[in-house]
Amino acid sequence: MSKQIPHRRMSWAAAVGLAGVLAAGAADVSPATFYVNNRTGNDAFDGRAQEPAADGKTGPFASIMKAVRSAPASAHIEISNTGIDYRERVRVDKTAHGRPAAPFVIDGHGATVTGLVKVPPRSWTLLTNDVFGFRQTLPDGRPGPMPNSNWLGFLKHQGWFTEPEAPEIFFVNGEPGTNVLTFAELPPGGFFYDTLGTLGDARRVYFRLPTGAKLDDLTLEMPLNEGVFVDADYVVIRNLRSIYSQDDGFAGFWGYGDIFENIDGSFNCDQGFSMHGNSATLVDGALFERNGGAGIVDVMSSVSIYRNIVARRNLIGGALFQGSFHSCRNSQFTDNAGSQVSGNRFELENCLVRGGRQGVGLRDGGRISRCTVVNAGQGIAAGSGTLIEGCLLVSNGVAVAVAQDAVSRVKLTKNVIGLGKIAWGAELIGPEQWGAFASTNSASVAGNIIASPALDAPLHPLPKDSPLRQEGTFGAALKEFSGWKPLD
Repeated sequence: MSKQIPHRRMSWAAAVGLAGVLAAGAADVSPATFYVNNRTGNDAFDGRAQEPAADGKTGPFASIMKAVRSAPASAHIEISNTGIDYRERVRVDKTAHGRPAAPFVIDGHGATVTGLVKVPPRSWTLLTNDVFGFRQTLPDGRPGPMPNSNWLGFLKHQGWFTEPEAPEIFFVNGEPGTNVLTFAELPPGGFFYDTLGTLGDARRVYFRLPTGAKLDDLTLEMPLNEGVFVDADYVVIRNLRSIYSQDDGFAGFWGYGDIFENIDGSFNCDQGFSMHGNSATLVDGALFERNGGAGIVDVMSSVSIYRNIVARRNLIGGALFQGSFHSCRNSQFTDNAGSQVSGNRFELENCLVRGGRQGVGLRDGGRISRCTVVNAGQGIAAGSGTLIEGCLLVSNGVAVAVAQDAVSRVKLTKNVIGLGKIAWGAELIGPEQWGAFASTNSASVAGNIIASPALDAPLHPLPKDSPLRQEGTFGAALKEFSGWKPLD
């Protein structure tokens, strides 16, 4: 009698009331609507009209946060995409919340919120004849926020932002400045960010003037503001970009029933998107690219659902799921520096996972179904309680690795496994050993195709005669999210 593999397919939904998350998208009735325009608006206006009126009182607000603070529960905020970035931190807290049938909505219409702040010349301290230092200080004298990444503490990386997957974070007259790893290397027009305090103050920025330039003639910018933070129930944020945040692009803690649609969280110092606490969140349509942390990090007791996501070229990884449960469908995790997707208690369905040191690392049970996992040093590391079904797995190293204490609770079924071997506990199984291995482990490894001749290269389509090419086996064709245009 074969053993059943408990992979928590959807039992978590009843516990967290997933219906409440999806209900946040229901249409409301006659919401109070507020308008924001950073070209024609004024925070002294009432925010109730798209264009300023002759009375000098009616018209759009200039800032998003003025609208958030002014709007009642279940209001709608319409942001004009003027082509000018909104330079502010957006924080939606408990006062600006919605209800299941009447969410609080912020529609960015493609507008951009940026954490970049212009640091005035008076804020820089002259250290030598051409080198200046800057460390943000709060009014009470305490150090203020500086470009930050959780990974600074873990990796002790003095120059994490110099890696090709990380964003440029220091700008001179609108152009990225040169970043160096030591003060001695500091060139004219370049920056040294002393994240570890080797010269005294931790997280102090040093800047050398370009030859012949004066500080008063330069515009120096860096990420000093946070991005979009949600800590309220039944909030919908759509069509909004959050870039160059001092921390995460989009984040939240205790919000329940929140929905993010068609968002872009790229070029941020830490994560592109990160949920905490006991939040319950749906993200449908997103680009997370070149963040200094990971594309997605969900932790604590969070529950999240992702659809139509592109997470690529992020420094730490594509996604790290460490909350209560997470599900991701019809998405791409490609060319992130570390693991493409890792964590515990998550499901992947119809996803492309490509490149990096590791494709998928699933430590504590879950399901990987109808996915393509290719070109990683290690394809899938499967923990106890993992089901891998209907996938295409190609790796130059180990396609699937299962720890010794998990072999009795991992199941591989109907997969095509090309290059790479299977590490099954202490055994390393190649094509020549597969027949004997499969015959003695039929309950765990049934119906797989091993070392198909058409897979003798890092990435090939399925062979024409493969049973997995039958219509419907892999579900809908995976299409790259078309809302935001990623930079080359």
